[in-house]
Amino acid sequence: MEQIIYKILADDLSFEFSKSSAEPTKHLKNVTEKIPNDSGLYLVFCLEELNYENSHLVFDFNNKKLTLVYFGKAGGYKKDGSRFSQGLNGRINNVVSNDVRRALYWKKEMEANNLSKYFVYCLLDENPAIIENEIYDFLDRNNLSYPLMNKKRGKKPKLK
Repeated sequence: MEQIIYKILADDLSFEFSKSSAEPTKHLKNVTEKIPNDSGLYLVFCLEELNYENSHLVFDFNNKKLTLVYFGKAGGYKKDGSRFSQGLNGRINNVVSNDVRRALYWKKEMEANNLSKYFVYCLLDENPAIIENEIYDFLDRNNLSYPLMNKKRGKKPKLK
């Protein structure tokens, strides 16, 4: 997992999101204007160390200790071989659930956990599900906790 994370950190495709913005949705749109709407993976970090049990989520990079709070994918391929149309920019600026915009969700999470800023790093990849699954597999195989905002992978089956 470390190799994957450091590969993404080394890529130059990144932005910072601050909770201090009065208009978080507009702020997120502005800071992501150079993020392409292509398939890829994005990692969200904070500077604060959240829990001593999460040391596997702390990475030293550019003289900072970054704690991974979320990883997600955008775009790629569906099971039937067709492509998802939404890329990184669209995914990051979209809604999380229940029509809550990601910027508002991030700000709320930051306030609830006393975090000041998110550092977001992106990696363009044609099929980001492979990398995302590698991270999940590593965490599951080693019985390690997920980042703060990641849920257990897989969706609940629909009831008939």
